[in-house]
Amino acid sequence: MIASRLLAFWRDERAAVTPMVAALAVTLVGATGLVLDAGLFYVGNQELKAATEAAALTAAIDTSSKETAEGRARQYLNDNGFRDVELLPVQTGRYCADSAKNADRFIDADAKCRDEDDSVVRQANAVRLTTRKKSKRFLTSMFSSLDPMLELTATATAARIDEAGIATTANFLGADSTKPVGALLDSVNSYLLNPLLGINLTNESAVRAMMTHNVDAALFFDHLAKHAANATFERRDSNPTYGALLERENITLGMLLLSASEATNDKDTADTLRSLSTAPKSGNVVNLKGLFGLGVWQNMPVGEGSAPQGLRAGLNAYQLLAYAAQASPATLDLSAPVNLVIPGSVVKIESIGTTSPSDASKPRFSFGPEGTEVSTSSIRLKLTVGLGSIPLVDNLLPSLPLMIDIGTGSAKIQRIQCGQNQMDDTTVDVLMKAGLLGIYLGDAPANAMDKPLPEILPERDIRPAKIVNGTKLLNITLTPAITARALVGPVTSSETPITFSSPRGEGKPRIGIPGSTIQANYDGAPAELTNSIRPGATVSNLLSDLKLYVCDADGNNCLLELGALTRPLAVALDPILRNVLDGLIGSVLDNLLAALGLQLGNSRVWVTGVRCGVPVLV
Repeated sequence: MIASRLLAFWRDERAAVTPMVAALAVTLVGATGLVLDAGLFYVGNQELKAATEAAALTAAIDTSSKETAEGRARQYLNDNGFRDVELLPVQTGRYCADSAKNADRFIDADAKCRDEDDSVVRQANAVRLTTRKKSKRFLTSMFSSLDPMLELTATATAARIDEAGIATTANFLGADSTKPVGALLDSVNSYLLNPLLGINLTNESAVRAMMTHNVDAALFFDHLAKHAANATFERRDSNPTYGALLERENITLGMLLLSASEATNDKDTADTLRSLSTAPKSGNVVNLKGLFGLGVWQNMPVGEGSAPQGLRAGLNAYQLLAYAAQASPATLDLSAPVNLVIPGSVVKIESIGTTSPSDASKPRFSFGPEGTEVSTSSIRLKLTVGLGSIPLVDNLLPSLPLMIDIGTGSAKIQRIQCGQNQMDDTTVDVLMKAGLLGIYLGDAPANAMDKPLPEILPERDIRPAKIVNGTKLLNITLTPAITARALVGPVTSSETPITFSSPRGEGKPRIGIPGSTIQANYDGAPAELTNSIRPGATVSNLLSDLKLYVCDADGNNCLLELGALTRPLAVALDPILRNVLDGLIGSVLDNLLAALGLQLGNSRVWVTGVRCGVPVLV
């Protein structure tokens, strides 16, 4: 009896569970289908994103046209099993890394990046791809109305940023690098670097070696970081970057020169730099911000200089010394009077003013993309020109004031064109401009040599200088005073585009790349630009512009007078001024400026390395 009742209960319970299982099975199958579809959607989305990014990187290798970029992207998708992916119209444009908003970083190919100069050649260097495909489905395939909701899309942007090293120097050794440097040695030792820095260069071959050899930039920074860390007993495992290195305030001239000696493969250059690193004033601090623009190396960790790199760039050893000296305000405050009297000349250099080399926007050496700029220093010389004696002229003053302005020469990377083989097919277009040149005879404003140098407008600021004293009796002018003024300039060259050929090319100018353990050395050839009016011609123009004024005895109330009183004086002054100025510019001044790494009216530009960028996602 009991057994039969239990059997009945069992039958009743099973009958009750069966409908429940049947009802729940539908929900279970539906949930499983939805989970499976969601997983397929997620996996498909990730696959499409990865494929789109890879296709964008492939397309960014050549963005010369939309068709080329699209062809490369489509070929990648087809070759890697993504034939069912639809490639929407491809966009090519420019990538602006400095834009604050992500939306502003990809712009049209002919658009302008923020703060970009108009001289930069605008060309596409980035590509943006958008792809789509239908997601694989299980359960939702039964609902056609869900098709748009389950369509996969992906967008990727990739850019290729090519970079080069660039530096500007002067042509001290002549076009064939055989010009003697003995006069330069005298200038360096007797007049400038020896008394101010304690540096002696007594070997002409050593000077020539520094002028013709580079130091490897990356290795130089590595050694400099090591010496700076040793000086402050810092740990070296803190992973500093080259950018952080330039922010340091304990870099001395001695550290800089010693680091340079350890980063060159020329023995004479290394020995000379090493000996200079122990000069009496080598402990003076050098501001590195105005010397280097890091560009591609801004965030590179210190210690990777010996690793294989896309860009190996060089720094001219002598220019490094000259610019480092200018960057040291404790040792070269050249706006203060130095009162250098040059033997054998009637010209006295009263003071030399320089612009501050700490302007990081226009460094002396730089490494970066199109738009990167370098420049030389500005120099202003205040001189007195001895007049001696002139027959038939009484009350002649002993000298005339003269001011020479030498503006910055500059160079800017305009375009980098990379071919299939970086060493054979790459060219770099550079926009060069030689520094302005102005020579002014007359009285300059009292603040003309202040630091930083104020702007001088010759017509407004240069006043006639008295050369003949007048005489007075009872406040009545008996003999007039005579003043003189002559203005030439500022004369400057127009911006000139120059193309540098590939490192292994035969053309000139040519890209240079320093040697390393993995790469042979390739000597570069510079481009040279001179002002449209050469210094000698400027002297002639100055004399042609000479104007004499007849004034009262105090030198006031002047009138331009070309009569019998002033014409003989002008004739007598011409040969005196011509001889003095020709000698000044031809020998003395050229060598004095050369000690500072400058050349009057001339600019020489080197492309010291090039890196054809590897496409990156942006």
